[in-house]
Amino acid sequence: MALTHVLGFTADGGLSQSVSLVGGLEVNVDEDIASSVTDFAVAFAADISQILSIFFLASVPLTVETNSGSSPGVTLSLAANKPIVWYPDIGTTVIQLLTVDITSLFITNAGAATTLKIRCLIDPTV
Repeated sequence: MALTHVLGFTADGGLSQSVSLVGGLEVNVDEDIASSVTDFAVAFAADISQILSIFFLASVPLTVETNSGSSPGVTLSLAANKPIVWYPDIGTTVIQLLTVDITSLFITNAGAATTLKIRCLIDPTV
């Protein structure tokens, strides 16, 4: 069964565009993150070459580190209620956010308890 992520972009002046991405596997996370935690480990793995789109969201600011809390592959700074969205064709500047395979996540939360939401669309063919 095909799974679809539709990413929409809208700006003033009637500018609107959406991108539909179709894959065969979706890896989702809805993980409660306690307040005042450092390097809270979350099991999540994805091969960067198979990611078709990925979406991170939380209601408070979080730091998300991939692969290690002490020497991360990539560090993402999530702002409250402002998603980070990535897909391979988004552009060379943003692609730098995801440059290595993800083997695990380490979450730091200096604020109130929240839920980290991740939606990752994968091409499972190798």
